[in-house]
Amino acid sequence: MSFLGTFTHTLDSKGRLTIPARLREGLEEGLILTRGFESCLMIYPHSVWREQTQRLATLPRTSTERRVFTRWVYGGAIEVALDSLGRILVPDHLRAYAELQEQAVIVGADEAIEIWSPQRHDEILRADLDRLPGILDSLSERSAV
Repeated sequence: MSFLGTFTHTLDSKGRLTIPARLREGLEEGLILTRGFESCLMIYPHSVWREQTQRLATLPRTSTERRVFTRWVYGGAIEVALDSLGRILVPDHLRAYAELQEQAVIVGADEAIEIWSPQRHDEILRADLDRLPGILDSLSERSAV
């Protein structure tokens, strides 16, 4: 499954956010909502979440990196479900983390979905555009090896 596209939707007064119909198709199995990087939220289908947690479980529990990452991702994670209108409830602590207010930008990101505040999304796209040539060069070098 590959989530594609960028959409802007409104959060209602209760913190519910409509997930675009195009993205809902891969979400029938249930969802995990958690903190992402760079102040976004991430939605993972259960199958993708399980794969990631299994990979994380292979790292030693004594690893500082594992402990930090586990606290960060698992500590902010909750199970959410789509309601009959295709909405999820974004809890207060996650709305605060992502600085979500009235609007949210929903981005298909391959196996996951990102949720951004419009302002932060614009900032990150501008920063990404500046870094993109170097990233492409680096990826090209890695794939040539």
